[in-house]
Amino acid sequence: MTRTEPRALLKIPREEARERLLARIEEGRELIACRVMSDAQFNKLEQEQDKWRAYNRELLARQLFTNDEYADEYQSSFLLIHIVDDRYITPSLGILADRLWHSAKSQVACLESIVGRLERFLGPLDHHHPALEALLGRLSSESEDR
Repeated sequence: MTRTEPRALLKIPREEARERLLARIEEGRELIACRVMSDAQFNKLEQEQDKWRAYNRELLARQLFTNDEYADEYQSSFLLIHIVDDRYITPSLGILADRLWHSAKSQVACLESIVGRLERFLGPLDHHHPALEALLGRLSSESEDR
């Protein structure tokens, strides 16, 4: 895969990004813990997860990072709840609830992965980030050699 745009950078301080993502993870865990005992409960939980997922994608794409790189990664962690085969065989409530649970688990795992990688991202206050300092050092030595 060829990347045409630069890697995403943090728009906000790293610790603030971490706190916001951890809050979204906690909310996801609460959704995962919900029991589905009826069609009405399933429909309500599916709607809540849809809102949670849309907010997470917007958070990653517009508030935390400078491009859609991590929002796209997050979007790919979503697992389909309603699949093509459902047109031919009506899935039970248990199967649908299981798909919903696995999708939420996958999305939480993706958010946790992003949190685990936050140290690698340059942000607005990272004037002394090791990667930036190494790059600046190389650029400085190259300009001195000229």
